[in-house]
Amino acid sequence: MRKNRLPRFAFFLWRFSHANSLAPFALGKIINGMDREALQILAPYNVRDLSYLPIGNGERIKPSLFFRCGALRKLNSPQREAIERLGIRTLIDLRTSVETNNKPDDVIDGVVRIHIPILREETMGITHGKGVFANKTPPHMPDLYRSIVTDERSVDALKEVLSIIFDEKREGAIAWHCTAGKDRAGIVSALFLSALGVEREEIYKDYELSNATSEPKGRTYRRLIRIFMWNENMAQAVYRTMLAERDYLKAAFDAIEERWGTVADFLSTRLGITKEKIAAFIEKYKA
Repeated sequence: MRKNRLPRFAFFLWRFSHANSLAPFALGKIINGMDREALQILAPYNVRDLSYLPIGNGERIKPSLFFRCGALRKLNSPQREAIERLGIRTLIDLRTSVETNNKPDDVIDGVVRIHIPILREETMGITHGKGVFANKTPPHMPDLYRSIVTDERSVDALKEVLSIIFDEKREGAIAWHCTAGKDRAGIVSALFLSALGVEREEIYKDYELSNATSEPKGRTYRRLIRIFMWNENMAQAVYRTMLAERDYLKAAFDAIEERWGTVADFLSTRLGITKEKIAAFIEKYKA
C-alpha cells in the first residue's frame, strides 16, 4: 500500500484553489457590455457586465454599471486601467474576514471597497484548517448554497448587499465578488437578476459561464491531488467544488421557494427589495 506523502496537500490545494494565480484563459463567450476590450483584459478575474441579459420586459439595463467578478488581486497595469475604464467606483467583497486578511484585494484608486461577509467562518470551512478540513472533506455545495439563503446571518448580509446595489443615489459602477466570483457572487447575481425579471434559464446560463475560469483550475487541482495523494475520491470531490453546476444554484432557489413561496416574495419581504424599488431602479437604469 502506498503511503500518503503529503496528507494535507489536497486540503491546502482546495483552500487556495480559487486564487487568480493561474494563466489567463480564453473567455470570449462571456465578453459582453460596452467596453469589450476592458472586459477581455479582466477575463482572468471572471468579470462580466450583467447588462447583456434581457430583463423582464424585454429591455436591458445600461452597460458598464453592474458587474460580478472574482477577487481583484495582483492586478497589472492594463488591468487597473481596465477597471478605471469600466467606471467601477464601488467594490463589495463578500468573502470572510480570514479570506480578506489572507488575500486582500489590491488597493485601486477611486474605488471604495465595502466588506460584507456572506458566510460565517464556521459555516464556510474553506479558509482555514478547521470545520470542513478537520473532517478532510470538501463542502457539499448544494448545502452550502442553501445555507446562504436560509442562515439568518447570511440573509442579513444579502439584504445589506442588495440595498447597496439598488441604491439609486450611489454614483458610478458597482461590482461584487467573492474569491472566484462563482458561489457567493453567483447567488447575489442570481437575486439581482431575478429582481429585474431575467428568466431563470438565463440566470443559470450566466452562472455556468464561471466554468470558463473555474473548470480549468479544477482540472489542475484534480491532477495534482491524484499525483500527491493517490486519492481519486478526494480528487473528484475537490474538482466538483470548483465547478459552477446548475444544481448548486438550483438548491438556493429551491430553499427560497420552499420557505417564501417565490423569489419575489423573498426579495420584497425579507430583503427589502420591493416591487416599487425595482420599478424605480429599472426606470433609471434601463438602456
